[in-house]
This record gives sequence, C-alpha cells and structure tokens, in this order.
Amino acid sequence: MLSALRVCILGAGSFGRVHARWWRAVPGAELMAVASRNPEDLPSDDAWRGLLRRSYEDVFSNPDGIDLLDIVTPSALHSAHAIRALKCGVHVLVEKPMATTRENAEAMIEAARESNRRLFVVSQYRYVPAYRVVSSVAAAAGVSRARFEYVMPPEAAGFDRDSWKCDPALSGGGILFGSGIHLVDLLVHWFGEPAEVESRIEYDKTAKGIESGYEAGWRGAHDERVEIVSRVESGTKHTTRLDLEFAGGKAVIENRRLVRGSSPLPWKLRELALGVREKIIPWRRDPLGRQFSDIVRAVASGGHAEVEGEEGLRALRTILRIRDSAA
Repeated sequence: MLSALRVCILGAGSFGRVHARWWRAVPGAELMAVASRNPEDLPSDDAWRGLLRRSYEDVFSNPDGIDLLDIVTPSALHSAHAIRALKCGVHVLVEKPMATTRENAEAMIEAARESNRRLFVVSQYRYVPAYRVVSSVAAAAGVSRARFEYVMPPEAAGFDRDSWKCDPALSGGGILFGSGIHLVDLLVHWFGEPAEVESRIEYDKTAKGIESGYEAGWRGAHDERVEIVSRVESGTKHTTRLDLEFAGGKAVIENRRLVRGSSPLPWKLRELALGVREKIIPWRRDPLGRQFSDIVRAVASGGHAEVEGEEGLRALRTILRIRDSAA
C-alpha cells in the first residue's frame, strides 16, 4: 500500500491551478511536481509553490517518483498524453472530456488494461450532494422526465480568442464538449445511454466550428424523457437548473442545490445531511476534492472509483451521438 499517492500535474493553465489547490488538501496525496511545455516560464505563484517544475518530455522519459499523472491539457491531447503515461507505468487522471473521439477514448482504456494501471476521468458533478441524492433515488422514484438547463457567459466558457477552447481541433468543439459533458455524464449515469438522440446545435458566429448552444433529447432505459438545453449567453450568470418529474411529484435543483419547497422534503433533508458532512471536513468542501479523495482511496485499496475510463467513454459516446444527430 502506498504511504502517499505522489501526483504530478501535466498542464499549468487555470484548471491546473484549481487541481493543485485540491491535491494539496486531500489526505493520502502528495503533490510533487507540475509539468508544462516551458517550465522555466511558469509564474511564481501559490499554485506551484514548492513543486518540482518539469517539462512534458522529462515526465514521460523519467516518471520515477510519480504514482499518478493528472492531465489538464487541451482535450484533443488527452489521449496521447494518457497513453504515454500509462505505458510508463503511471496511473492517470484526465480532465473531461476524456478524449475528443471514441477511438482515442477506447485506446486509452486499452492502454490502462495492458499496463495494469488505473485510468480516472474528472466528473466532479457526481460528488455534489444534490446530485448524489438524485443518483440514489432516481430509479425508485420512477422519474418520467428530466430536463437540464445550463447557461454560462462567454468568459466562463473560455470564448475568448486567445483560448484553446476556441480552437475546435484542440477543444473538440465548444460548450457541448467543454461543459455539456458534465450534464450528459449525470443523465447517462442515472438513466443509461441513449440508443437514439434528437438534437440541434448552434454555432458561435465569430468562431467557426465552436458550439455556442445545443438542445438534445432522448429516451432513457425506462422510457424517461431526458432533455438538455445549454447555451453561452452574454450578460448572464453561470447557472444550472434540473427539473425532475416522477410519480410522486416534482423536484428542482438550481445551481446544484435542491430548491426548498419545490422538492420532496426527504430529498432535501438527505442533501442537507450530506452537505453538513462535506463542510465539516475542509478537503471535502469542493466536489473536485471529494473526487480526488475517492481516487486516492481506490488506488490504495484496489477498489473501484466513481468515475473511471468506461464511465468517461459512456458520456463521450452520448456527446458524439448528440453531434451526429444534429448533423
């Protein structure tokens, strides 16, 4: 058993900084290093304080001292970076989406299998108390309809001309791949993968090939009507809303919290109990920290983590079905 999971972050952008914060907080993990294309150019800020600064090639050629590589690079690079790390004998955590093509995602899973190493995928929405409540009660409640609405301002979506998120070759698209995969992952987790999808996609007028909004719908495993409406909109706040209809009534989750009075009281009480527990423990105050803790536990025990490669692939397949249907 490892005394501590030694972690190196690959990618020193804004999300890399967020990951660094929570790896430092999680018991059983030790953040050792950060790798970037030009490590000598990394700013001297708190995110990288005290870390060994390495280049990508240095990490892949000499992975000694690393147990897990946390890949926070542009989406289209995830597959190549993950496969190289797995073949070096290192466990891998990769940001969502795990890849931009089904073939690349399957190659990642095969590399993990052949190397006998673990492949985890970031999907921190599963660790939000309100969504955990839905996960535990959705099947028993007999949900008939689930509608997710997700709105974000351009700056939150990375829709600026200097961001790799505005390059379809690197990002895979726009809001569909960048943020929609969170919602898709939850819906697939609760209701299963769709056989067929109806969808419509809108594209940003100033950035060719970048999705600025989409609508999608399908039938779940038990004939639930599943819908997503997502868009980038100037002058708005970053908001999410999930409406559930089921045999006993309705439930509403706004901005990742069950709405009091618009959701069953037992659901709200369960959410509050989970939330209190999370707030008491500092490193569990953020869903990403909770997922990192789950990964530490899974590696140490050999047990299953909430989101591993196959789960990431299920969400990606659905994202690709949404795009194919719209085309």
